[in-house]
Amino acid sequence: MGDWLTVSTKTTVSLTGIHILCISSEQANVTGNGYAPQNQAWRLGGCVGGNTLSLAGDEDHARLWNQPVKGSKDGAWFVAASYETLCLVKDGKLETASKDAAYAALHPGKTYHCVDGGPGSFDTKHPDGYSGGAATFVAAIAAAAKAKGWHFSQQIITVTREAAAGEGGVPFNHDVSVITVTD
Repeated sequence: MGDWLTVSTKTTVSLTGIHILCISSEQANVTGNGYAPQNQAWRLGGCVGGNTLSLAGDEDHARLWNQPVKGSKDGAWFVAASYETLCLVKDGKLETASKDAAYAALHPGKTYHCVDGGPGSFDTKHPDGYSGGAATFVAAIAAAAKAKGWHFSQQIITVTREAAAGEGGVPFNHDVSVITVTD
């Protein structure tokens, strides 16, 4: 999928002296049978490229969970994607790491990737980090399918949710993309 690369929860990277894990593991209840850790994680540009993009709020990553489907050997995949900014906690407040790279380098345990549009992030490029990240990921899937000569289809389903905000109060829309790719 072009510049999208699998990343690991065990890999560390260094950006201008900032040593951080490539990606943390997240859990989701995608089957209705309880929370489970992600099966895979992909980052635009991989670990180093993705973390470099995060300095400007342009890091897009996706977390993937497999959903068993009766009669299917592959099942379906639930994907959560988001644009993120490398941010840090300083004096109890989230802010972009680029505001104080020296502090971030000396306190790597206080650095995080904040979803764009929320506290500690750049919010002008991607004010809706969840929906924007998902749209970019869907476009990458469509381009990869086209390059392989595969059939790609997308259906948008609008769902009603109690709140339209994720972690850190970052807004997201009520649309879910259902993607089908066949060879």
